[in-house]
Amino acid sequence: MLNTECLTQTKTVAVGSCFCFLKVCHHAFMKVGRLFEILLVFLVAIGIAARVLSFYVEEIEIPAAVAAPITVVREALTPHPEPTTILVVGDIMLGRHVRTLMRKNGNDHPFEHITELLNSVDMVIGNLEGPITTRDGDATNTMQFSFDPSVAETLAQHNIETVSVANNHAFDQGKEGYKDTEKYLTDAGVEMFGKRGTTETGSVYVVPRANLAFIGLDTTIQSHDREELRKELQSVPPEITLAVVIHWGNEYEMTHNDDQMVFAHFLIDNGVDVIFGAHPHVVQDIGLYNNKPIFYSLGNFIFDQYWNDDVQTGLAIKITIDEDVTYELIPLSSEQSQPFPMSATTSQAFLDSRGLLSTFGG
Repeated sequence: MLNTECLTQTKTVAVGSCFCFLKVCHHAFMKVGRLFEILLVFLVAIGIAARVLSFYVEEIEIPAAVAAPITVVREALTPHPEPTTILVVGDIMLGRHVRTLMRKNGNDHPFEHITELLNSVDMVIGNLEGPITTRDGDATNTMQFSFDPSVAETLAQHNIETVSVANNHAFDQGKEGYKDTEKYLTDAGVEMFGKRGTTETGSVYVVPRANLAFIGLDTTIQSHDREELRKELQSVPPEITLAVVIHWGNEYEMTHNDDQMVFAHFLIDNGVDVIFGAHPHVVQDIGLYNNKPIFYSLGNFIFDQYWNDDVQTGLAIKITIDEDVTYELIPLSSEQSQPFPMSATTSQAFLDSRGLLSTFGG
């Protein structure tokens, strides 16, 4: 803004005019100089931020997702599969307040009221929502999870034979934290599938005795080449029951979105037999497409979200593979990160209220 006091002078003498002109110029020059200083500081800040960001991205760069290694599935084909029971559960998060509870009460604390159910089947599968590592990263960032290395053995002791790591928290502690997770799980005898940046056995888990294969996928931070995925899925032998454990959808939404449905139909159209969803932290509706079930979200299994019943309600699915493949819905409640099966009455009321049994004609 120009100096109005100068511009409104009534004197007409040359000296006064010159003085006014010089004063205006001085103000203009000072403002230009100030703007130049601000611009210079801004450019320097951008340069520093770009350098920091490039370093951060380099440190936690997430490898691209890859399709399932179908050669492994072919080798696993069993002429006479054995009767097998498998329990699939939702999100397992053993950091933050859950970690505090485990430190105080022991590692078995979250499993105290669910052990009988976990041991009633041949094996348990879930979504491991974070890395197992000694690296804590930014301790002030409560959305960057980190689980104590001892939990790997705890998972094994509670019949959790394998976990999917295809999710948005697997790299919370960078590449090294991801590598730590694989090491600790392997040492404990727990396998992981849904790994990124590999074309080996890591992206699929096979249960040879049952001719069953689990593929881990994530759409929250990863995109998938549909054509490449189509080819891989269609090459799976029809004798294999193909299950997908997928991270997708909108958090805290009780019903699936259109993207979930479209991708689910794509997967089933190309050979997938059943889909188990995670990420929304609540139990979502169940779909049935070409007579193949879509469990859009199993909700939380072990988590430290307590603000309403929805985030403290989960759904476990018991798969029984014999002459046929059947699915049993087991609703779970949770208190202070301790899940437990609902009573028969509460379970029926929950399933009825959500219309979950209607999908199967129940």
